[in-house]
Amino acid sequence: MGGRTTGPRGECPWGFRTVKGDERAGRAWDQAKSALARGDFPGVAAACEEVLALNPEHARALNLGGLAAVATGETSKGLAALRRSLRLEPANPFLWLNLGAGLLQGGLPGAAAEAYGEALGRGAGAEAHQGLVNARLAQGRWMEARVILEGPLRRHGPSNSTRLFVMNYDPALSPRELLSAHRAWAAGLPPPPRPRPVNPDPERRLRVGFVSPDFRRHSCAHFLKALWTHHDRSRVELFVYSGVLAEDDWTEGFRRGSDAWRDVRSLDHGALARQIRGDQVDILLDLSGHTAGNRLPVFAARPAPLQLTWLGYPGSTGLDCFDGRITDALADPPGTLEAVSEPLLRLSRFLAFTPPAEAPAPAPPPSLASGEVTFGSFNSLAKLNEDVLGLWSRILKELPGSTLLLKARGLGEAESAEGLRTAFSAQGVPPERLRVLPWVPGTVSHLEAYAQVDVALDPFPYNGTTTTCEALWMGVPVVSLAGDRHAGRVGASLFAAAGLEGWVSGGPEAYLRRAVELASNPQHLAALRADLRPRLARSPLLDGASFARDMEGLFRSLWRRICGAEA
Repeated sequence: MGGRTTGPRGECPWGFRTVKGDERAGRAWDQAKSALARGDFPGVAAACEEVLALNPEHARALNLGGLAAVATGETSKGLAALRRSLRLEPANPFLWLNLGAGLLQGGLPGAAAEAYGEALGRGAGAEAHQGLVNARLAQGRWMEARVILEGPLRRHGPSNSTRLFVMNYDPALSPRELLSAHRAWAAGLPPPPRPRPVNPDPERRLRVGFVSPDFRRHSCAHFLKALWTHHDRSRVELFVYSGVLAEDDWTEGFRRGSDAWRDVRSLDHGALARQIRGDQVDILLDLSGHTAGNRLPVFAARPAPLQLTWLGYPGSTGLDCFDGRITDALADPPGTLEAVSEPLLRLSRFLAFTPPAEAPAPAPPPSLASGEVTFGSFNSLAKLNEDVLGLWSRILKELPGSTLLLKARGLGEAESAEGLRTAFSAQGVPPERLRVLPWVPGTVSHLEAYAQVDVALDPFPYNGTTTTCEALWMGVPVVSLAGDRHAGRVGASLFAAAGLEGWVSGGPEAYLRRAVELASNPQHLAALRADLRPRLARSPLLDGASFARDMEGLFRSLWRRICGAEA
């Protein structure tokens, strides 16, 4: 799943100072602090507006209010406020950091990199380097991100986790090399002994805890909804340890569906571990791996008798404190044990997708009207390595009238788009055959863009997950390549769960043939467009109830074993 780095900063690093000369402004600033602590960005924006009504030149209220506006979708308004704050305090490095975060959230990673550079020049240090990493990843320049992570950020613990995440984009690294790097990181976190179950009754209702910053409109949430909808609450009690920075309507849905909700953003790792022990959680799940906002040091402290990792990271964490990583036999086939640190717990499929309720109906394939085929990929630019670009270029050259449509957050700037056109030109593909779309707000607008795509292309060795499911739900066939690691075999797992096992290619040549064959048969594409959504709706991939039962069965089996009731 992966792909998550950081969004707007949720903390105010320069501190909250009383606004001089007006008690009302001071109270409004206190309200902004309180709203920020709750992750209530609309509340932050409203309180900052009240401060500014009384003191229009308050640079920090402008800055924090601008960041809150970006977080709530008012990008233009927010960026204008962020820039104005810097005209008032141009030497403040933290204002530059927040401008960078706002630009990055607004789909302008090149401008964000410039802002982070300004912050560096004013002494911001590690946080500015981390921002540069995130900006380069959004531009698809993961090798530059690696250079920063291996150099200026090499000694910073949290960034070491980011370094491991970025390594997943490198096709030159073998699964064993990836594991070795993860193991080296984990060597500094030796796990304590497993705690005993507080109540070792093998059949009682289980307390299952989930630790994540992504209980919001996020790709991972599409795969969590099945559990929240279908868990048998007489057998499982859901405890959430939420690190969500900017809460939204999905957050509220998860909150309502939980038995216990803990907002843990303000807790350090030790305090969170104590909270989990105090809640007497039986089974604790990590949903982040080495992505941003992770709490892996909490798991290394062993606060629960059983600990599992699932969903949010495309491989092994490197830690020995987990009793298992939930997967299946296609994402992690037998024989891959040497490339993981956790025991592999294989279900019949390890994901169940919940499509967005507001998804529009699939449109006819565009080639029916235009006579020319459009391939497409809406994946992160960081997944488009040289091998991917080379194979996709070969596909385009096989079909001279075809085009490639790429949609990603970083493509709102000319710099990223031109970089891609240059890369494809080097492969013999003229610039006019590449089309780009920037990130657009709103699920409906995003999904409507699939009306412009005939055939979707999955990157490798880091496959798409949500992007693949969304394309299929919109009636667009996806060409995928099964690789030698979990990140490169998620497509194989998804297609099997969707009842489309034969769609996955075993190598580059089969991938090319599959793409060309699909694109060469417009009537077949039209039939697929009409059939894929109902086909998925009937498939195990969307059978959330069955998936929840499988997960509960796994939880119960592990619990019985630890209670000594199962061999």
